[in-house]
Amino acid sequence: MLRYGVPILIVLVLLASGCINPSGKGNGVVIEDFSPSFEKVYPGEPIQFFLKFKNTGSVEAENVFAELLGLDEDWALSSAGMGNEIVGGEVLPREERCQYTSSEHLKLSPPYPSYGTEGGEATCTWIYKTPDIPSGTGTEYKVTARVFYDYHTTLIKSFTLAPAQELLRYNEQGKSIPSSTVSSTDSPITLQADARDPIRFWGNDMISFPIAINIENTGGGMACIRGKCKKTSPGGHEWNSVTLKITPKSDKVSLSDECARFMRGSTVDVWTDKGNTVICNIEVSGLGEGVGYQEKLIEINAEYSYFTDAETSITII
Repeated sequence: MLRYGVPILIVLVLLASGCINPSGKGNGVVIEDFSPSFEKVYPGEPIQFFLKFKNTGSVEAENVFAELLGLDEDWALSSAGMGNEIVGGEVLPREERCQYTSSEHLKLSPPYPSYGTEGGEATCTWIYKTPDIPSGTGTEYKVTARVFYDYHTTLIKSFTLAPAQELLRYNEQGKSIPSSTVSSTDSPITLQADARDPIRFWGNDMISFPIAINIENTGGGMACIRGKCKKTSPGGHEWNSVTLKITPKSDKVSLSDECARFMRGSTVDVWTDKGNTVICNIEVSGLGEGVGYQEKLIEINAEYSYFTDAETSITII
């Protein structure tokens, strides 16, 4: 039983330790652990946050850095005398290469299953000093760890062209023209290209046919224009966007005029868990009489920055 005049002890209770609600689903940089040093801390006590993440995709992650969100200015002011570097009210990680202000950011290599090696991993840590809280108050903090990185997705799409007469002859003989092939990187942004295959031509020197390119964010995080993920608030055209580039990799293959912008790279909206489809006409010349079936290649590349989150809760009672 409490008596008047006896101070009430204020305890910070970490409702859940470890990683809660990670947004990353794989095929990129994923957060493996996000946890505090203690589950219960007191006002004025140091507390450390530990973050571990790994590259699980098939390309190198570049310009990797991390931040903590959800701790207000009182936490930053209270932690100023603990050897922290604080920029704009944000307590930076203790490791310089984890800081967004670093001149040399982390790079994480992809896994190489054929050699039995896993993807590159890194850890970042923060040390805070719990601010003083007035007696009788209670506050809940949702603390988010966010990992930023640059990534890309590359899709190689082949398609087969064949003269109508040759296709007919193959069908009569019970044979089939070799079908097109596709190869793609494992990345948080996925690409898929669909076109009729094989593509028939007859008589003309050039043909044009549509190809549908589907772009989808399957990593569970946020895609942004390169270098534009780190900002104070969401919105604008820099988030939920990638730069899409289409490059013919075979002779006498080009894009139609309305899709020429993709030769240089053009911005495409890609919302989390929602696909977007771009339809372009592919033009192939140098066809005509005496030309047999042939395979042509195009490369489709999406470049972007990406971030993924993990969350825990701190409640002051």
